[in-house]
This record gives sequence, structure tokens and C-alpha cells, in this order.
Amino acid sequence: MSSVFARKEETNSVPFTPVGNILVQEIKELARKLKAEEFLSACSNAAVHVEQNMADAAAYLLVLDVEKRSINIRPFPSMMMANLTYTQAERENRGKEHLQTVLVSVDSIGALRKAYPNYYLDVSEFLGELKKILRSST
Repeated sequence: MSSVFARKEETNSVPFTPVGNILVQEIKELARKLKAEEFLSACSNAAVHVEQNMADAAAYLLVLDVEKRSINIRPFPSMMMANLTYTQAERENRGKEHLQTVLVSVDSIGALRKAYPNYYLDVSEFLGELKKILRSST
């Protein structure tokens, strides 16, 4: 995808990446394998929810189900409780490739927003380019 953006911005592509149809086919295959579109869409939605409710929790446990295209967001008042629950969820979800379990601390979200205010958990441009490629006929 970096080479796609490089081409769009009329800069040099990433060294040793394929070009043309080969690049498109490789991206399509990887996106399908990783369920990238579903994952990125759900993460974007979760980020909005977490940001809107940051004052209510110290951390959030996010469990993304890519098969159902759903996300479960659970707030925690303390990192200790969040870490214990995260560890348990990781054990329960081991081997279930359709489930992605992520623990997000409010401090890390705040730091990310402060460091990169223009890109704060915004995957919309990346996702838009990925969708164009996935829907192309090549």
C-alpha cells in the first residue's frame, strides 16, 4: 500500500515491491487473507467510540469479530482490571482467527492524538485506497 500512496503522490515506490497488476493482485490477496477492510473499518468505528467516552475509563478492551463484522467494546476503570480481563480474553480467543483482541489505554490514545493530531486513528484515506484496489477488475 505504501507503493500505491507513493504513486499517487508521484514519489518513488518502495524498493523491491511489484508494480502494476502484480502489485494489485498481491494487495488483494493480502487484504483477503488479513480481512483488512473489515478490520480497519471496525477499528475506525471503535476509535470514535473510545474517543467519545475517554473520561469514563482508564482502558478499553476491544474484541473484533471479523466474521460478524462487529466489535465489543468494554471499558475499565483501572489498568489492573483491564489487563486481567485482556489476558483472560486472549486465552479464550486463542486459535479463533476471526477474533482480534486489543487492549487500549486512554493514556496511549491521548499521546497518539497529541503526537499525530492530523492522523489520530483516522484510517479513512488508507481504507478508501484499499477499497478502490479491491473493487478494481485487475
